[in-house]
Amino acid sequence: MFDSNIKSYECKIQTLTPVHIGSGNKYTSAEYVSPKLKTKKGGSVQVVRRINFDKYYSGLSEDKTEEFLENLSDFNFKLSDFDSNISHKYKRYNSINKTPNKFPNEIIEHVRTMDELFIPGSSLKGAIKTAILYNLIDYSHMDDVENLLRSGRYGEFIPPFENFTNSFFSSRGGGQSAQYNISKFFQVFDSSTRKTADIHSIISIMGKKDSYDGLEYYKRNNRVVESFLETIPINNTLKSKISINYDSNVYSSLNLKSKEDLIDIDNIKNYIYNFSKDIIEYEREFLDKYSYSNNDLKSANSKLSSHYKLLNKHNTPETPILKLGAGSGFMAMTIGIKIKNLDKNLFERIRKALRGKNYNYEFPKSRKIIKRNSMPLGWVKLNIN
Repeated sequence: MFDSNIKSYECKIQTLTPVHIGSGNKYTSAEYVSPKLKTKKGGSVQVVRRINFDKYYSGLSEDKTEEFLENLSDFNFKLSDFDSNISHKYKRYNSINKTPNKFPNEIIEHVRTMDELFIPGSSLKGAIKTAILYNLIDYSHMDDVENLLRSGRYGEFIPPFENFTNSFFSSRGGGQSAQYNISKFFQVFDSSTRKTADIHSIISIMGKKDSYDGLEYYKRNNRVVESFLETIPINNTLKSKISINYDSNVYSSLNLKSKEDLIDIDNIKNYIYNFSKDIIEYEREFLDKYSYSNNDLKSANSKLSSHYKLLNKHNTPETPILKLGAGSGFMAMTIGIKIKNLDKNLFERIRKALRGKNYNYEFPKSRKIIKRNSMPLGWVKLNIN
């Protein structure tokens, strides 16, 4: 970065719903035990205590080592059945088990540093850039989007789509050189950390196109598919920092003067507010389309609608809300809603390109929700000072 007028802003990130940003790692019931711990209020809570696997294995006797290795070949093996009294010295960290009476065979890990959870600055910046782009798109860009679609299926036109995206931030018509991209002067730092995660059971709902009673749970082999995620719990506040490097002379030399408003902090807050407002409206319209004979689905729909109603109240131009990580889906990670609002026929062609002509469900297909209370994932409120 150039040494110039650097404007730094403290950014408080309040979790309105559980947030999961995956590390790419998973662990199984062979790597944790599930004791009950007493709370300060006299109750108890079920925890998932992740064990330092290598350290524990090294501490086993020769006989126990052989038995342990034999058990590891069984996918359903539970460490707690093998050893009910594991020393506290083998603990890596505790998480709160929010899946009553369930002990998952596999848990997806949240990104961590020193075994503590955080929100990467790259995730925040990526979501903010999508919000900025969303606000810049208008009907005049639909021909460009259609040309990208004609160039091939989704997996084949990622590089030209990156060029299209960069054209809004770059002075060189979408070139790959970061030197000529205004977002180079906009930096978002990793958040502060939290020690303890909540583990939630996640399921998905989906809606059949043109079917009034078409809401379904996503199933495989006639069973509702569940995944188990470590999450940053709701009502937690993490701290980050946003840094904007302003240098009028450098902007002029790089022909970026016309782009500087894109990284003005007040504009950024409005971009995020507008994008999230449209996502919430889109999700509420989706939920309003369906009626149900299934009481369980009716309850899930009602609860999810209530969550989005509350999220809508939280979203303001001064303290906008933003969707991050797992559960964001196609619409929250792209300009899909803008395309649908501007050109429904083009959006339908994109849907067919991505999912095929015989795809009978609303696009995108599924919405991830927490099984226990039908809450969506990934919503945070930003307070930028």
